[in-house]
Amino acid sequence: MLAVALLLATLAAPPETPATPAQPFVHAAAALGGASLDELAKQLQNPISDLVSVPFQNNFNGGGAAGLGAAYNLNFQPVIPIELTGSWNLIVRPIVPYYSLPLPNGERSTGLGEIIVETFFSPSKASPFVLGIGPAFSFPTATNDAVATGCFAAGPVIAAVYMEGPWVVGALFTQLDAFARMGSAHLDTSSLQVFLNYNLPKAWSIGTAPTFMVNWNLVGQQWTVPVGASIAKTLSIAKQPISLSFSYYANVVHPEGGSPWLTRLVVTFMFPK
Repeated sequence: MLAVALLLATLAAPPETPATPAQPFVHAAAALGGASLDELAKQLQNPISDLVSVPFQNNFNGGGAAGLGAAYNLNFQPVIPIELTGSWNLIVRPIVPYYSLPLPNGERSTGLGEIIVETFFSPSKASPFVLGIGPAFSFPTATNDAVATGCFAAGPVIAAVYMEGPWVVGALFTQLDAFARMGSAHLDTSSLQVFLNYNLPKAWSIGTAPTFMVNWNLVGQQWTVPVGASIAKTLSIAKQPISLSFSYYANVVHPEGGSPWLTRLVVTFMFPK
């Protein structure tokens, strides 16, 4: 009788679900700190989100004074959110630039530029509209004489972001003005980055994020005005979320000798909670 009971219990048990083979490209929220790749893509487009990210931004500028030799700039700019209270976050974004610039004699000038640290105080409560504001600082750390200013500078930085459905729209304004100098140079610049992103299925996105810049110390044309677009894809490799993006901008207005175009490749590693 015991054998018959065991046989009946076995037949009544539901069949086991076959194991799903491991996938090298994961699109599961469980592997990404509770967020899907589509959600991470939108968070990354918000410069004041509470997502830890480490971007490597590769910029190639051609034409102008560079001629046929493209100027190269690598920006290492991690985003570090710090929870201050239950209601407020501090977002710290250092920007460490490296330059390789062509010289008239055919050689290149290489080395670090001035390190900039942007800080934002931002509400931690989730909302379609987010505002962050704080101070920005520039330090005379350049080892590349072609881009060295020798200035300590500071000023305000303000970010405003609106996220609704597939859209991420916003602006980031930074003003830097020298308050201490170790030479004759004086740093006085303003920049406004306007970004408009539309998120597509499967963690693809298209958009534009031009940075309008003005150097108040230049004589003549002080503005740089780019027009262009970008495409990005967020994916996961061995459970590590990564974003890859490509952008092209034509500088329709630029100072004399400035570059008429910019190509940008960005690789970003994300570390969700």
